[in-house]
Amino acid sequence: MPQQADLSLRPRTVKRPGPESRLAQRTVWVLPTLATLLLGLFQSPHPELWRDELASVDASSRSIGQLFDLLGNVDASTGFYYVVLHFWTAVFGDSPAVLRLPSVLAMAGAAACVALTGRRLFGRWAGICGGLLFALVPSISRYGQEARAYAFAVCAVALATLLLLRALDGATARVPDERAPRIPEQGPTDVRRKTSWGRWVGYGAALLLIGLCHIVALACLAGHLVLLLLHWLRTRDNRALRWWAGNVVAALALLSPLVVLGQSQVGNQLNWLQAPSLAHPGTTLKWMLASLFASTGVTVLFLVLSLFALLLRRRYRDQLLFVVASVVLPILAILVISRLGTSYWLGRYLMFTLPAWSVLAGAGTIAVARLLADRLAPGSRRVRRRIFAGATALSVAVAVLVGYSDQAAIRSYTSHSDTLYPRIWPGSDWDYQGVARVLKQHARSGDGVYYGGSPIYFAGAGVEFYLDGAVRLDQFLVTRPAAETGSYSPGYCTDVSACVAKAPDRVWLVTAPDRPGPEDSKALRALLGSGTFKVTARYSMDNVVLTLVERKG
Repeated sequence: MPQQADLSLRPRTVKRPGPESRLAQRTVWVLPTLATLLLGLFQSPHPELWRDELASVDASSRSIGQLFDLLGNVDASTGFYYVVLHFWTAVFGDSPAVLRLPSVLAMAGAAACVALTGRRLFGRWAGICGGLLFALVPSISRYGQEARAYAFAVCAVALATLLLLRALDGATARVPDERAPRIPEQGPTDVRRKTSWGRWVGYGAALLLIGLCHIVALACLAGHLVLLLLHWLRTRDNRALRWWAGNVVAALALLSPLVVLGQSQVGNQLNWLQAPSLAHPGTTLKWMLASLFASTGVTVLFLVLSLFALLLRRRYRDQLLFVVASVVLPILAILVISRLGTSYWLGRYLMFTLPAWSVLAGAGTIAVARLLADRLAPGSRRVRRRIFAGATALSVAVAVLVGYSDQAAIRSYTSHSDTLYPRIWPGSDWDYQGVARVLKQHARSGDGVYYGGSPIYFAGAGVEFYLDGAVRLDQFLVTRPAAETGSYSPGYCTDVSACVAKAPDRVWLVTAPDRPGPEDSKALRALLGSGTFKVTARYSMDNVVLTLVERKG
């Protein structure tokens, strides 16, 4: 039986690396990092901010005290990201490109971790290939260009996985036991296992970061547990299990207040998300995977490459078990949880599995290359390297080809509102930028404005963001700004008729077509039913109508 490669040790080197080998080692993670960074930066300001990003803008623009008041009522699970964005925008501003830059950097960091993990498990070329394939997944660019915490969660999971492997490296290493009896001129007669506590502390900190970024991503622990069990079966080292369990318990204990608070809010925030149907499991899984990768073609490519990785099962059995478990078990866990309680069955909630998917796809590419190399050039290192490089280039080229149209689609103007892409959710986008453009052209300073529609669309936050102070409008029906209510909705005037009587002579109404909410109906009746105002202009844009009413006489 072929000897098992040890998944907890660094790749062996025959001699001390020279300048060329150092460059080769850096290439493993530098190329994927740069590719992910450049793809993330490309056209990042072009998609319009959608309502979740506007929630990030709204929350991060508040004072720390106001922000924590908000988190006590809603979005507690995203609070860490809001705090980070609060200080980021205080230093660098809040343009769309700047708002999205932290996510771009987080995805680039995740790519580096993916490449290093792939190298550690399956070798150098698997690391390069896995990292580049990770960069080319359309959803990596999509959520790398979004002012939300998903990229942070992906990076935290990729980092925790790498740190766990490094911690097990230390657990496997042996050092002389200074306490053992000494033989003259020989030193200690026994060895002991080295406990690399610093690496374990780093792993624990990464687990805490995962929970702060996205509680659901802690499902990655299912894959980590499999790795620990495989390590224990080989080494019978109980200390690694104790270190891992201690880190998990400590992280969960520190996160428990956030979990409790978030669970109390989840009913109001995720009540729209349906549990996955088991009547047609194939279709359920198909659409989840398509939205996870934001591409049907790239999904198929990754599935095929993952099957090819099974060719390595004799030489890399434990590594494959670990990576497959890191893909399958978290998805299965979220499926079960979503069936039994609150549903989290959403592609972007499962993005934390993409690092493992990418490592597996990189391994699959190299599995085919190894098979060809063993047959065509069993004794030539140069030819084998060329075969590995060619296989990597071919996989990357196919990923570019099958994902090109999706890469273009996720950068379109309204793409961030298509949260289930490649399935399209019609009517989910508001043309905030179009409304702001009309107001800049036709509104006068001091005009009144009423931002209607459902509060979840953040009409006021979106239009005001794109107005950027160009025109100062009077929200005459608002008695308390949203920042003072501990929510995303402002406090409205209770006596609407009295407030309308004091309204400016010109009022702009920003409403959803054919879907007036209760507040919209009251405002429209007070403005148009009194006979004091008349409609003088109307502008229709995507899912929003901008109406100008003026006082008669």
